[in-house]
Amino acid sequence: MPNLTLPAALRTHAAVRCRRLRTRNLRCRARADPQYDVVSLGNLCVDAFLNVPECAAAEPDTANRLTFAMQSDVHLKDPSMLELLVEKQAHGVLDPVPLEAGGHCNFLIAASRLGLKVAAWGHIGADSNGTFLSDVLTSEGVTHLPMESGDDVDTTLTCYVLVDDKSEHRFCSRYDFGPWPLLPDPVEGDDKHTSGFGLCVNGFSFDELEGERVWKFARDVRETPDGFVLFDPGPRCKRFALPAGEDNDEQHVLGSWPSCVDILCVTREEGLQLLRERPSARAVASDDPLALAATLLLCEEDAVLQWVVVKLGDRGAVLVERNSRGDAGSGYLVYNGVDVGVHVSPAVQVPEVVDTVGCGDSFAAALALGYRRGWAADRALALAAAVGGATATRRGAGRNVADMKTVCTLLTEPRDYDAEESDPGELGAKVWVLNELSRQ
Repeated sequence: MPNLTLPAALRTHAAVRCRRLRTRNLRCRARADPQYDVVSLGNLCVDAFLNVPECAAAEPDTANRLTFAMQSDVHLKDPSMLELLVEKQAHGVLDPVPLEAGGHCNFLIAASRLGLKVAAWGHIGADSNGTFLSDVLTSEGVTHLPMESGDDVDTTLTCYVLVDDKSEHRFCSRYDFGPWPLLPDPVEGDDKHTSGFGLCVNGFSFDELEGERVWKFARDVRETPDGFVLFDPGPRCKRFALPAGEDNDEQHVLGSWPSCVDILCVTREEGLQLLRERPSARAVASDDPLALAATLLLCEEDAVLQWVVVKLGDRGAVLVERNSRGDAGSGYLVYNGVDVGVHVSPAVQVPEVVDTVGCGDSFAAALALGYRRGWAADRALALAAAVGGATATRRGAGRNVADMKTVCTLLTEPRDYDAEESDPGELGAKVWVLNELSRQ
């Protein structure tokens, strides 16, 4: 079985060999100027937005099916629905369809706007959607590293985003129907050496590539100086939750992530799905996001996790980290006999929440920046909250994710503090982040 290996553009090019120290603020910063700070793996797609009420004027029967699909996954995830959408768009019934960069592009664009040097390693087809996606990435400063394969794949993955009159979103694409993995095997190479960078993996990466290979590649990245892995499983956790004992690729996800990931970023529901194979731990963590984060951090003896973040929507987020007793600006607790640093961030206040698509991806981009640059966890979390909030003020993600101006505005906006409940370190973290961003 061939293994995932890096394209030539990611191979070693004057890496500084330094010892990787794994406690907060002690990771080595003495490195050669890296070719890339962060690289995403797979999940490059185009989002095609369909306004269901507007479709009614063009073709009522189609609109009725779309409206019904908005109400039930059973009908939305029927392969005939995807066939309908492709057919109607091909015949101009749903054309023109507004397009936007989707999938990992949300993370990549946000990371680039924050000042990171980023690359997307994945498949883009030779069709018109592929041309659109390549142009967007180039304009946003994102380098595309083609994922070569033994077979030609000419089409770009397209995700149809159905939007109703209440701005609720539902998604329909080839990701939902398989057969998985969607892409042919990447070409095997001989050079295993890589320069140090952060690798971003999300749940959709496993739709395109076999889980065993994804994690093998993640381990290779971690073994390089300053290499780290961020995992944001996202809504694909639902597909990871197949009954125990079935012979399925998702078992590689459930069984391997603790030994391959430095930063885990989940919602409460996603975190509980990852603990599905650990029912006793799941029961302890089910009602308390802080306990959930700590349980995920310490779920296995050989776990390499450093930061675990549980996103709580409009309630903010919690972050736990290893070895933090006595660190300035952090609380800590002793969980199962291990010192765990604790950070809590409320959600930033935004004038109006327009759209939440892409907020989690943008949030993760800020965490990657903080970890890459050796920031204290509370400062990275403060930035992540602002970046996710800034994305919520715009519709459609992609090129509409957070920009630096909006992020800085949210970091300076006053919040209604409760004198008894507010964290005195929160304001200090925001001020520090603002000063750091101003130097870029």
